[in-house]
Amino acid sequence: MYMGATSSGNFTWEWRTGDPLSTSWAYWRPGEPSSTNAVCMRAIVEPGVPLCFADFQGDNRGLNCVMCDL
Repeated sequence: MYMGATSSGNFTWEWRTGDPLSTSWAYWRPGEPSSTNAVCMRAIVEPGVPLCFADFQGDNRGLNCVMCDL
């Protein structure tokens, strides 16, 4: 699921509105964002697991998700 934030590389993130998205944003999965090549973010939504987000290096659709270890 594409979440409305993109990166132009080097950990520079922004919402689709153009507003910056900080790399210290509270809902990043611990250790994320982790790639300078990521192009979008993905949401991890699982019962019993706090909602969090991770970067994604794929095709701007964020279809591959991983479990958060919180």
